[in-house]
Amino acid sequence: MLVFLCNGCNKYTSDRIAEERLALDRQASTLPSLYITIDSDRLDSIHNSQKVKTAAEAYFVTADNDTIYEGDIKIKTRGNSSFSVENKKPYSITFPQKIQIFGLQKDKSYNLLANWTDGLHYLNNPFAFDLAQAVGLPVPKYTHLHLYCNGVYKGIYQMTNKADAIPQTVSITDLSKENKILNPDKQSCYPKFPDDNCKQTPYRRGVLLDEEPEDVTGGYIIEHNRTGDFPLLKSPSGFTSNAGDGFRIRVPKYAGKREVDYIETFYNEVEDAIWSLDGYNSQTGKHYSQYIDVSSFAKYYIIQELLQHYDACQNSFMMYKDADRIDSLLYAGPIWDFDIFSYNNPYFKNTLYVCSWYGESGGIFYHLYQHEDFRNIVAKTYIEDVYPTVQNMLHSNYLDSLQEILNVYIPEFKNGVQQRSDFLYKLWISDPDDIISIQIVNTCPYRWGCVGERQKVLILGDKSEGVMLPSYFPIIDNGDPTISWQLVGDSVPLPPDTIFFTSQEVEIRFEYPSKLEFWRRRIKKKLRKIFFNAPIQVI
Repeated sequence: MLVFLCNGCNKYTSDRIAEERLALDRQASTLPSLYITIDSDRLDSIHNSQKVKTAAEAYFVTADNDTIYEGDIKIKTRGNSSFSVENKKPYSITFPQKIQIFGLQKDKSYNLLANWTDGLHYLNNPFAFDLAQAVGLPVPKYTHLHLYCNGVYKGIYQMTNKADAIPQTVSITDLSKENKILNPDKQSCYPKFPDDNCKQTPYRRGVLLDEEPEDVTGGYIIEHNRTGDFPLLKSPSGFTSNAGDGFRIRVPKYAGKREVDYIETFYNEVEDAIWSLDGYNSQTGKHYSQYIDVSSFAKYYIIQELLQHYDACQNSFMMYKDADRIDSLLYAGPIWDFDIFSYNNPYFKNTLYVCSWYGESGGIFYHLYQHEDFRNIVAKTYIEDVYPTVQNMLHSNYLDSLQEILNVYIPEFKNGVQQRSDFLYKLWISDPDDIISIQIVNTCPYRWGCVGERQKVLILGDKSEGVMLPSYFPIIDNGDPTISWQLVGDSVPLPPDTIFFTSQEVEIRFEYPSKLEFWRRRIKKKLRKIFFNAPIQVI
């Protein structure tokens, strides 16, 4: 049998994926629906820019076809990577006044999450939200619905309260509300600091309000962003920490100078304590546990680690703080933006994800994990609280009900989360002597696939039998002849069946070819392909 392949006939286009997704969505008949009517030009404008907000007509009906709202709304697009998806944009909608709809917390604005990855990952946000809520972290309320726009079916969306909504999602002092009372003019019109002509990334930025509250100690919701993303923040208020991390101040959105100064100073004190070797702030003498609610940070870290969240502890990582008169601690949460997580990535099958492979890129959680007392709290929290919760979710009818609602494939997801959760359970109940510490050193910066200059990987072993060197990338790749693995000080490459024993600390070195050798091999490979794969000409 001959099979002919061509680009045209074997192309799995995004349009085809969209059609399959919509076909699956239409099978679910137990959900409410939202019908939006909007001028086509205005629809194009919001799809091209998140800065545009426009009027539309909305029609909400229950699964039983009962109308619960019919009237005007304002709509805009939102999201980061999800905004780039052509076939299914995420939206934010605003009603003329506060409204309670579909069992969500009463509010004026809501988000419509597209959850657009594939049929399996369609579970990501719902599962993460439900797990976080079950272990006691703040989470926006949500529901699922069918969305139709100008008569075109767009699929199933997850309608949520906003992550920074007070008190709907987080119950703290509303500093934004206090600012509005003292500054009745539109706050976006107040002068900014530093001004727009500033060429450098501002260390602190906000607005010059006419008057600020006497107590500026809270409440705040801040969002961590990847190092270097500070100029791209979507908020008029923010700061950069001493460690160089960018933070968006979500609440209050238009923070005054005293407010920005306070939260930036406070966070730097937290950072100094956590980054220190003994956990104490070098200036104030306070331990990090006197600054943060350790339990919430342990739970937040565990969820990132369990689900192997792509943006773990980096983008969309939020923290909140109330006024000191109510609670002086910083809390982790709310949980948000779990569109992409892998939960069963073979690269991290038997090791930690955030605090091993991420290394210092894991930010605050990497440095927290260096403290033995935090590791002990993480282990205790997982064993006593999170692991039983995960098992209950996996073995109850919870996932089956999601499958019925969303028409998604459950078994692979369920098995992956089960395996990952079992590994973490075994890791954290094991004797410390059962953990092998491997230092991986990269000796050549000229190839992709390097994990950085030095990474510490924790591997679960066995006292008597030891553990084989993992055979999955990027720890070792025997299929690449340009790589050899050596113990530091040894000259013989490690064989693939190398066994380490527990209590052993090993340092492994990447041995890549020189830059010149790398390009020589690459050119040689291309020449070989040209000469040996050239078509035979019959004369």
